[in-house]
Amino acid sequence: MTLLTSCVAPRATTSGARGYVSDSATKNPVMSASVSIKDFPEVFIKTDKDGFFDLPPKKEWMVIVAPTCRQPFKDSLIIERQGYQTKEIPIVESEREKDLLIYLKPKRS
Repeated sequence: MTLLTSCVAPRATTSGARGYVSDSATKNPVMSASVSIKDFPEVFIKTDKDGFFDLPPKKEWMVIVAPTCRQPFKDSLIIERQGYQTKEIPIVESEREKDLLIYLKPKRS
């Protein structure tokens, strides 16, 4: 999986937030959904074919974010995919080592 950003360099890490994104109606994986940190929309990762994503832990973001981009961020993820409603979910410390199960609702036509 590739981390795409203008301020953060890719880095292998243990998980800070990881999980699966699925369609709420069909329960099928949602591939290529964008998962980002709320205060850093330019920092995102795409889900793989199984809907899986893995973002680095908070402490690593603060170490690798360029000085011009440094700011405190809220522990929330934004999950987006064309054809689905955008979802924001808070991440609590006790859930960081668990796989999150995130369901996106399809947009109504």
